[in-house]
Amino acid sequence: MSHALRDNAEKNVDIPAQGLTRAGGTTPQHGAATYALMKRRGEIPEDPTQRRAEEWQRQRIAVKSEAQGMEAERRQGGAETECWKQEVRAKEQDGETVSQTPPDAGEERQRQLLREMETARQEKEARLRRRQQIAEALREPVLKRQEPLPKIAQTATARPGEQFGYFHNGRKGEAYLCEAKFPAKISDCVIRGLEPFGLKYRFKREQHVCQIYGTPLVAGEAILDMTLSVQDGERTHEVQLRRSVTFNPDPRDLWKDIPTPTDIEYYKPDCDACRIICESQEGAPRHLVAVSRRGRSHAHAGKPRDDHFKVDYVTETGWFFLSVADGAGSASCARKGAELACLTVHEQICPHLAELDALFLRYAAEQQAEELKQPAAKLAYDLLSRAVWEARQSILKEAQRTGRDSKEYATTLMLVLCKPFSFGWVFACYSVGDGAMAVLGTQDGKPALRLLSEPDEGEFSGQTCFLTMSRIFQGEELHKRITVHFVQEVKALLLMTDGISDARFEGDAALHSLESWEALWQELERVLTVSEGSGKEEESLLDWLLFWSQGNHDDRTIALVY
Repeated sequence: MSHALRDNAEKNVDIPAQGLTRAGGTTPQHGAATYALMKRRGEIPEDPTQRRAEEWQRQRIAVKSEAQGMEAERRQGGAETECWKQEVRAKEQDGETVSQTPPDAGEERQRQLLREMETARQEKEARLRRRQQIAEALREPVLKRQEPLPKIAQTATARPGEQFGYFHNGRKGEAYLCEAKFPAKISDCVIRGLEPFGLKYRFKREQHVCQIYGTPLVAGEAILDMTLSVQDGERTHEVQLRRSVTFNPDPRDLWKDIPTPTDIEYYKPDCDACRIICESQEGAPRHLVAVSRRGRSHAHAGKPRDDHFKVDYVTETGWFFLSVADGAGSASCARKGAELACLTVHEQICPHLAELDALFLRYAAEQQAEELKQPAAKLAYDLLSRAVWEARQSILKEAQRTGRDSKEYATTLMLVLCKPFSFGWVFACYSVGDGAMAVLGTQDGKPALRLLSEPDEGEFSGQTCFLTMSRIFQGEELHKRITVHFVQEVKALLLMTDGISDARFEGDAALHSLESWEALWQELERVLTVSEGSGKEEESLLDWLLFWSQGNHDDRTIALVY
């Protein structure tokens, strides 16, 4: 079928909506073959509009065939005449006398043949013109009929622009605006069926379009009953159409939230939070907040949270302690591995902070003598390396106790010790695995970003390193994971698992961008400021962890000092 015929048939044919498809339609349940079979059986009444379209197609094919025949005859006659002329020229060259008329064709016979050919040509042209007139008449819009169109259900959704009165699909919760083109003869349009979806419509007569607009409040199929006012000369009649628009569900509504069974091994609550107000030596109090929430993927399957954190403020020395761990999703006991990692490093470090504190206080008192800086940094290195080693040992002991492979307890770990001194802040850090931690502050009076870790990348995409791997304690591997940083002024310290960092930092460039971290902190600051003084900062932060990010549905944990 030609494009013109297809467009005309689709513009003027409505098909009953028993799950069928029109030419070019999009209903997936049945096809054009099903429709043709049902029509032959008599299950679908014959549509006069379709019959007219088919008749037009037959007329069009006949006209084209006849025109091609006339052209072939013309070419054949010309070829025969040319052959006769060539024969005459050849005989004249040989000295023969040749008649100037074709052989076996006298002068009178030749005139008769020419008259017959002219008459046949005129008759064919007349038939061709009549058939063209019939075809054009069949192409007249169905709306020229005086009787109104029948009210026919239509559930197939046409591609935009194929037929008037069709609107594209939308999604619940997303702004919707669609225009449908109408013939100029339609002077008004009334649509019913939009109210349950919270949508409205308006008809622009000058532009011959109807708009549906608004934000769908619910998902589902909207059946639109449309009444069109058609102007035919001085007479106006109504045409009833029915169209459907589907509003798909919001993807967030499709996620289930199945509570974690409490009778499983290593049960862990779906959420956890902690907030500590610290009397800082700088004068203004500092806030230490950490929250963790089970990701949508785990909630949908009713699985437990694998993330864990442990934060503390050691009042005797003024040091902040923050640890965040992310259990491997492929490991059956990863949540226990993350918990053991955070608790063990806390137990190993906090009793020895007084010695570390004394070295840095001496360094500050003697005006940052370089000879004292190195011993202080070395003590921080020894303290952290011993702590993470003991954390791995505690995991291995638990695996041995249960008879499992230690890989079943695989976990990442981020650890930070920090304290403000008269010369600035000291940060002693350790990191294995993915996630991110950074300090936002100022250096020489300018905003500055200090990344405290670089995410580990495994052999394949999506892989990383874990605390249970023996190779991360070999040679220089352990040394490069422990760092000591000095920052003049600090606005905020942030530690987060990859459930947040992957969603907020798309790529290595964003992770190293001060603007990206500033934008994240401004968002967090607004959340914390709104609830400041209510004692519910951690609850607001837990709600913030529900932010939507396509494809990022892992557990989310974040720890802050600000």
